[in-house]
Amino acid sequence: MKKMIDSIVTEQFLTLLMEHQKGIYAYILSMVRNLSDADDIMQDCTAVMWRKFGEFKPNTSFIAWGIQIAHYEILRFRNKKKRELFLFCPELENLLDERARQVSQTVDIRLDILKICLTKLSEKQRDLLQMRYEKKLTQILIAERLGVSVQTICKYMARSHDFLWRCIRRTLASEEELA
Repeated sequence: MKKMIDSIVTEQFLTLLMEHQKGIYAYILSMVRNLSDADDIMQDCTAVMWRKFGEFKPNTSFIAWGIQIAHYEILRFRNKKKRELFLFCPELENLLDERARQVSQTVDIRLDILKICLTKLSEKQRDLLQMRYEKKLTQILIAERLGVSVQTICKYMARSHDFLWRCIRRTLASEEELA
């Protein structure tokens, strides 16, 4: 019976974590601005969240709970690295913290909107973005593969980025009007 309960708790935790991990990580990254440090803090934060999952109140915001834990992990990290880090004044740190919390809680919505906007691109544009961002090819390699100039690739990518940016902004604005 205990194994079954442990299994259910583990599944609940993992489901919530997978749903909100990007938002928590976005918050951490916005506060430390270094991928390696953010990865380490996220790992520590996940471990603390797992240990304290029994304290999480069902039907409350998991992402807010996770961000609160991340906040304390960031403070702990900064204390360990105090001499190495450039820190802002406390007022600016608090302002950055508040803004990062707001943005990280909407990261899933923004990713969903990005996915919708990506479907509005032409197949050629999507293929180009996939080569650049999923396959991590340089613009030079993409140009060589497609037999065009690097400038052509840069212009094409700039147009695609501009389209996505406008699409995301329009969609967010229309959702805010509905709210």
